Amino acid sequence: MTAADIKEIRKYRQLTQAELARLLCVHEQTVSQWERGMQQPARLQRCFLAILALHKGARGEKLRDLLQRYDPAQIFSSKLLLK
Repeated sequence: MTAADIKEIRKYRQLTQAELARLLCVHEQTVSQWERGMQQPARLQRCFLAILALHKGARGEKLRDLLQRYDPAQIFSSKLLLK
């Protein structure tokens, strides 16, 4: 997953860096570093980002609800995790 992918996912979901950070249980600065290519998200955060990218639902939908919709095999086979 590239820095551009992360930023694109966040903007598509209409989230601020702070909102995405809260969803993924990281600091806002961490999201900023991901988007600038200074760090890579851990595999768990990449999984959550892949779910946000794959799911076309409403902005305010809870991450917990999103997770219940996806089979882990679908998430781990996502091309986003392989970048």
